[in-house]
Amino acid sequence: ERDNRLQQTAEFVASTIDVEALLQIDEPTDSSIPAYLEVQEQLIQATDAGNLSWVGVYRRQGDILYYWADTTDTGVGYPFFYATPEHFAAFEDRQTHPVAYTDEFGSYYGFVAPIAVEGEDGPQVIGLVEALLDHEAGQLLERSSLNRVWSVLLGGIVMAFACAALVTYFSFYRPLYRLKRGALELAAGNFGYTIQMRSRDEMGDLATAFSQMSSELGQLYGELQEANRRLEERVQARTAELQEEHNRLDTILQNIADGLVVTDPAGTVERANPAFA
Repeated sequence: ERDNRLQQTAEFVASTIDVEALLQIDEPTDSSIPAYLEVQEQLIQATDAGNLSWVGVYRRQGDILYYWADTTDTGVGYPFFYATPEHFAAFEDRQTHPVAYTDEFGSYYGFVAPIAVEGEDGPQVIGLVEALLDHEAGQLLERSSLNRVWSVLLGGIVMAFACAALVTYFSFYRPLYRLKRGALELAAGNFGYTIQMRSRDEMGDLATAFSQMSSELGQLYGELQEANRRLEERVQARTAELQEEHNRLDTILQNIADGLVVTDPAGTVERANPAFA
């Protein structure tokens, strides 16, 4: 964002600067003429709009760059002693270049964009627009950007952990809890208990197998209960028959015993029926 802002400011000023007013500026005393003030006002507006430290224009004579117009009244025609290869490259290839240098006032970082006009031999670079941030401002901007990035990154990490926890809960712990509850229901004798789970992963397959097993156990348990009921009914019926047969035999034996001996009132025992002798 910082580089885009610097580059766009330099290119915008280079493409919109009043070339006719700029060409009227030639001597150090021209810093007070209307043409200079007009160009300077445009540079000040670009500086404020881009929230930059400095915007200025250089012109070239041989291998030396000179201040042409800028936002801080450096002085028309004052030599610029800290030109970098990128400054001169912008004159040669008519492209925008990043620049970084240090002078007696501080360290600077910015972009330079050529001011090109049509000449007899085609486009000709007559000057160079430089948009700068001082090093301290750049560091503060980088620190502010890093703080925003760290905030976003930290928030993203927290959200990632939260999403991972939710995914783990819904895809692992919750199905596992349902399986555990199903096992406990089976252990308590609640055969036929099923687990409702729509997951298509391994947990879903396990829940389906568990529900099928539980249903089969419930069916087998029901059949076993029915068999036990029938067996109990048969046992009860047979017990009743045996009890009835036992009672009948007791009656018969009692009748036989009554027919064998009798007791007279005097207490003597006599045989009641000689046929039993």
